[in-house]
Amino acid sequence: MEIEELKENIRPLLENSGYDLVSLNWYKTKSEKRLEIVVDREDPISLNDLEALSGKISDLLDRLDPSEESYLLDLSSLGAEKPIPLDKLPATRGYVHLHLSHPYEGKNDLEGELGEMEGENLVLITFEKGRKKKALIPVNTVDKARRAVKF
Repeated sequence: MEIEELKENIRPLLENSGYDLVSLNWYKTKSEKRLEIVVDREDPISLNDLEALSGKISDLLDRLDPSEESYLLDLSSLGAEKPIPLDKLPATRGYVHLHLSHPYEGKNDLEGELGEMEGENLVLITFEKGRKKKALIPVNTVDKARRAVKF
């Protein structure tokens, strides 16, 4: 079964379960063939969520029989540090990593707690030497954004 046809068959199941299809690809090594599926959604995705979804996908794949060879299903999510679409950045809250096209105080990479917008600026609370610092970042200078894990 061709990749596009497989995607079209799997996409409705994912959407009905509250997920978006990020990618779907076949991979073949010397010892095995794998079907890798990456999913995402607004809410965090736990291992239990992936396990439940894997069962649904496996049932569908058994009916579709997309390969003449045996294969492994590799289901994953984008993870804790998933990318944030730039158009959704103004509404995003939480700890993030931003890459800027124009440096802010000499830095192109910033991490901090993203707060409410102030005009056309993102409010980013950073921590420098144990002190909170409020940075106003023009939203049009952010060229990449992702969730970040704070340690």
